[in-house]
Amino acid sequence: MKIGEALRKKRLELGLTQQEMCEGILSRPFYAKVESGKNRINAESLFKILFARQIDLVKFGKLVQGTYDSAENKAEKRYQSQMNVAVSTKDIKLMEKYCQDIIESSNDEILQLRALVALAYFKGELGGLSKEIRVKIKEKFDEGRNWTKRPELLGLLANTMLLWDQDDLNYWIGDLLKKAKKEAVSDLILERYLRLFENYL
Repeated sequence: MKIGEALRKKRLELGLTQQEMCEGILSRPFYAKVESGKNRINAESLFKILFARQIDLVKFGKLVQGTYDSAENKAEKRYQSQMNVAVSTKDIKLMEKYCQDIIESSNDEILQLRALVALAYFKGELGGLSKEIRVKIKEKFDEGRNWTKRPELLGLLANTMLLWDQDDLNYWIGDLLKKAKKEAVSDLILERYLRLFENYL
């Protein structure tokens, strides 16, 4: 859904006229052309409308994400979703198929590593993961100190906790605790931190 279509959908849900939706921010004729896709709206005006009408940014983002997301991101999300279904149903044959698809088609190395680890875990072969794969995973946490704010790396740590010795786990969990104490993080990241802390304990 395009931005104009999403604005129209939200406006109708709120029971507002076009004039009421854009009042004090844009002229009604200009706004009408935004809804119809003839005019583009700048980010500042868009946010003013969303905030003024108390429209949830996350929900609005989900409405338009499919239109503005890259083909590569869409493919990565599809792979992730397929693997999640296979994991939740514990269907090893399906996991093997999706893992192979991810290895062959995805450019996301973290997704590839997570798929390999998940498959190994469900096949009872976690201990048999090669040293090369373990080194690649460890490098992901050492590449940059911002790993604690990246959901995909937090997911990778959650998937691989059983691979590491206690010193490595203590170090990474300690890093998370420091960040949680001194930096504001989103609710999504905080939820992942709590899940990791629970698994660690």
